[in-house]
Amino acid sequence: MRHSTGSVVLAMVAIMVSAAPLRAGQVDNPEYKGWASFKVGSSSTLTVKGAGGGGYLRGSGGGTAQPTTLAEVDSDKVMVVTGTPSPTNKPRPVPATMSDGVMKQVGEEDVSAMGKTFKCKVYETPKFTANAADGSGQKSIQTKKWFCDEVPGGLVKMEIYRTNPAPDGQEYHNTETHLLTAYEVK
Repeated sequence: MRHSTGSVVLAMVAIMVSAAPLRAGQVDNPEYKGWASFKVGSSSTLTVKGAGGGGYLRGSGGGTAQPTTLAEVDSDKVMVVTGTPSPTNKPRPVPATMSDGVMKQVGEEDVSAMGKTFKCKVYETPKFTANAADGSGQKSIQTKKWFCDEVPGGLVKMEIYRTNPAPDGQEYHNTETHLLTAYEVK
């Protein structure tokens, strides 16, 4: 097989670019990796349920489910849309890299969803604490995510932990759980 000098140079440049190190302070984004290996139109649906005090979430009963669909794949980002695309609901970018420290892998766990067991990598965000807007105390939020390569977007489960101050000096603790209920590979 004959190759022109130009095609050999282009192949070498492509290898060098793909092997180039991440910018300082940047790490691979597991959400991007979860989408980038699938074709446009692939989707996943997570159902959201909330529990805890203060009536903060949608309640601890049923749940809300909306699909997220892959709209575009580029080397530096993917575009996904949650729900039905419309002029006011446009795809959002998911960058290929993120700042180091935004999310850290903390282990691996199996997650049961859709009657299956998914082998997942587990990531956590650092706990973010701030003063409540009404001055009643401190509020905080932390997220834990379970990713599996066989699911578009990778996300099989996500838990969001919130602490909010109450006027009576108490704290309300809420956990919002997102669990995979459907996915489609294109």
